[in-house]
Amino acid sequence: MSLILTIVLALAVTIPLAARVAPGESAAPIAFAAAAPLAAVLAVALTVVTAVLAGPLAAIPAVPTVLLAAIQLPRRRPDRRSATPAPPAAGRTVALRVLSHNVLAGRVRPDVIVAEVERLTPDILAIQELTPGLADGLAGGPLGGLLPYSYLEPGPGGRGIGVWSRWPLRAVTSVPGTARPMPRVTLDPGQPVTVTLVHPHAPVARWQKSWRADLARLLASLPEVTGHHLLIGDFNASRDLRPFRRLLAAGYADSSDIALHRPWPGLTFPANLRIPPLMRLDHILVSATGISVHQTRHLKVPRTDHLGVFAVMDLPPQPASTATRAGRADTARLASATDPAADAASATD
Repeated sequence: MSLILTIVLALAVTIPLAARVAPGESAAPIAFAAAAPLAAVLAVALTVVTAVLAGPLAAIPAVPTVLLAAIQLPRRRPDRRSATPAPPAAGRTVALRVLSHNVLAGRVRPDVIVAEVERLTPDILAIQELTPGLADGLAGGPLGGLLPYSYLEPGPGGRGIGVWSRWPLRAVTSVPGTARPMPRVTLDPGQPVTVTLVHPHAPVARWQKSWRADLARLLASLPEVTGHHLLIGDFNASRDLRPFRRLLAAGYADSSDIALHRPWPGLTFPANLRIPPLMRLDHILVSATGISVHQTRHLKVPRTDHLGVFAVMDLPPQPASTATRAGRADTARLASATDPAADAASATD
């Protein structure tokens, strides 16, 4: 009986793990693949419990599942293969501190966000689910003195998005055709860098096709940007899902995978339950242009269901030939250096 139970349970936890590598991208594989981290943990627990209660031989049917799980768990050590060194260039390396938060339809209070900025001193702050009310609350407070430059597209519910910076921002061509806005800005803290803000719909119910299409459009837009490039936000995707892995394969690395100092396994959602987060949906992706990430941290913030992501990195100098084309593509939208409230009002959906 214990052998039959072991086989049944092993098959049950194998389904999400197999869905992770399955070629299909319909609703069922997406849902099962998203549960792969939990299935991996359950597979290991199943094997241990079976071996203790019924003896080592009874656990043999679960071994293939454990092996499948082991190759899919996030690595404890940085994955150096995903960061390609850039060719030497004249200039200085620039330190950059980046903070990203999903604020659950604007429910996080402005003073909490400001306190995090004061504590962590980021150079870039990216916020997803930025509502007009939250944008107005931040515009009138001390955030403007800490990060005086902004580009905001507030909107209702989960649609809004925005970025604040220590340096002037220049809005360039956004990722075209997305259901939710994916704005793109450039800045120059000493090395030119492009930032793309990301927050597609979650792949649930009627939004699955939109989610898949938006990540495909983001992937197609990546060749437009050269030089240092950061993709920041709530991707509503983990590396257990094929569309997200395509972004990594295009020459990007998750800062939570390559940082010298980082949490493990680095899961960020859901963060408002009594159980630990089950998946990593929030990312700061860096281009393979020699960027080195020293540290990532995942931050608990009241009144949201996501952990924030904070990364400390170095931007090496780039050869002149790799200066970003996106910064020259479209300068029609220039963020205000003195009136963040005007930015929010002019960019509201």
